[in-house]
Amino acid sequence: AAQTIAGLDLMITIDSMPAHLAGALGVPTWILLHSDCDWRWMQKRTDSPWYPTMRLFRQKNADDWLPVIGRVKQELERLASSRFQTTSVAAQTENRSPAVDSRCAARSPRFGKLGSRKPIMCARLIV
Repeated sequence: AAQTIAGLDLMITIDSMPAHLAGALGVPTWILLHSDCDWRWMQKRTDSPWYPTMRLFRQKNADDWLPVIGRVKQELERLASSRFQTTSVAAQTENRSPAVDSRCAARSPRFGKLGSRKPIMCARLIV
């Protein structure tokens, strides 16, 4: 599990063992938290003192996940847009379309230069 998680550019999850493992490994992690979450997430924080690469997305009202998912979607679209622009520049430099680039970790901060390290898990995100 640790090797697979370490290969991720981002993990989006709930409060669970994989979330803590990702945080301990320094993998960027977004956690969706219930309004009455565990004490370790403290109150009214969007970050974690335990895991510097973690962002917390909290419910404001119990069982109301729609606003939480909306915030995650908005942030994910922003992130995907910035990464697509970087990937597009890299693909143009090498005369390839980003859509057919099988190395989707291209120019990712976790993987350095294009093709310098093979990702363990690779998936294209379409938002």
